[in-house]
Amino acid sequence: PPPPQIDNEVKRLCNESYERATTLLKKNSHLHVRLAEALLEFETLTGKEVADLVKHNIRPKREKENKRAGAKGDTSILGGTGILARAAE
Repeated sequence: PPPPQIDNEVKRLCNESYERATTLLKKNSHLHVRLAEALLEFETLTGKEVADLVKHNIRPKREKENKRAGAKGDTSILGGTGILARAAE
């Protein structure tokens, strides 16, 4: 078995990484929602569209692919009132 110092260091690194990842995900949850909503509307995004959306809140200037407003026609998903909007709160 590895010495306790190695186990302790691995545990410390894992805990720090988990905390950092959790903090970043929470801090940027509004961006995840924005991106998810755009993907529901447009189905695909180019790298530039993702960058514009995340960095500048600029939505793609093209026709929406999904005109039924969300997965399987669930209109509550888009427009800031659905599951994605609540997840950001």
